[in-house]
Amino acid sequence: MKTAQENKIGFFLYKAKTKNGIEFDPNDNIWSHNDISRQYQFNFHTLHISNNCLYGLKRVFVWYLENKSFTHSANMFHGLKKLLEYLYEQSKKNITTLTSTHLIESSD
Repeated sequence: MKTAQENKIGFFLYKAKTKNGIEFDPNDNIWSHNDISRQYQFNFHTLHISNNCLYGLKRVFVWYLENKSFTHSANMFHGLKKLLEYLYEQSKKNITTLTSTHLIESSD
């Protein structure tokens, strides 16, 4: 029988493992990882994105951490965070969808 948490939409039923073999819980909103040279933190609380989009975004970063280096994954997270901050400043609302138009307009 599933628990109430497992029935929740957007709940990961497994622990994820980075390319380097470090296990983490994707359900947490802060993922901290220590590499040989520094600490990386993915803080999903700081993103200006709707809760409806959060699960999909986490799935993307689970894939990055499973298949790419910490540095590359952290750079992608940082770039996305900057984009979402810019879009939030323009609309004063959390982002509910991200389209190619957002990407094109933010590069001007």
